[in-house]
Amino acid sequence: MCGPVAGRISGATYDSVSLEANEGKNNLHSGSHGWERQFWSYETFETASSLGIKLSLRDEESGFPGQIQAEVTYKLTDNKLEVTISGLSVTDTVFNPAWHPYFNLSAELSTTHEHFIQANVDFLVETNQENIPTGRLLTVDDSSYSIKESVSIKKLLKDNPEGLDDCFVFNPKGDKSLMLYDPLSGRKLVAQTDRQAVVIYTATNPEIESMINGRPMSKNRGIAIEFQEIPDLVHHPEWGTIELKAGQKKTFITEYLFTTN
Repeated sequence: MCGPVAGRISGATYDSVSLEANEGKNNLHSGSHGWERQFWSYETFETASSLGIKLSLRDEESGFPGQIQAEVTYKLTDNKLEVTISGLSVTDTVFNPAWHPYFNLSAELSTTHEHFIQANVDFLVETNQENIPTGRLLTVDDSSYSIKESVSIKKLLKDNPEGLDDCFVFNPKGDKSLMLYDPLSGRKLVAQTDRQAVVIYTATNPEIESMINGRPMSKNRGIAIEFQEIPDLVHHPEWGTIELKAGQKKTFITEYLFTTN
């Protein structure tokens, strides 16, 4: 769980707030004391039709104004996983959390090369060499990044050999959905979200120290799908805001439906 702000913040600063520069001169996923590196309290629950886990954290370590009281609930009902993220702060702050799962619908029988992906997105966020937004939104139509129609990960990687670590912006008036499909297993994931954008990371150049199921993370072994607001939004108010006012609770919900063909 990346938070309180997922993605990169240019120069590790915004307004008068200074943050940890943990990726060059920028802040990534809220630094080395972000939510993924803190201990959460939790409780489990079960009803007649679902089960789940609720996690809570009072963030005093990430360096962002707060304290931020965060809650994350994972609720499984039949073949649907609902992830709810909320935040409440005692002071004005910023809030753009993201769940950062990796998916491989073949159950690791292969890489994700044969998976197909499609999302109802209109724009790609242009970035510089540090993967910081430049301020331009590029249309995905007729580009090597087009995922508006179903396309294989293999083709995306052929057109983009360095892999994807890119943010795509949903049509704000349309269906904010994404589909991932693996013909080998027949498994399909359809996600619905209330977030502004999605970051797609193909793990083409993974961190070598990452371990998955007891083995080092290998190239294109999983694809990360991170629903969030546009990264570095604190420097681009023309695209929206991630402001969280004192005493104002924000809640985000994404559903993941798994089926087989």
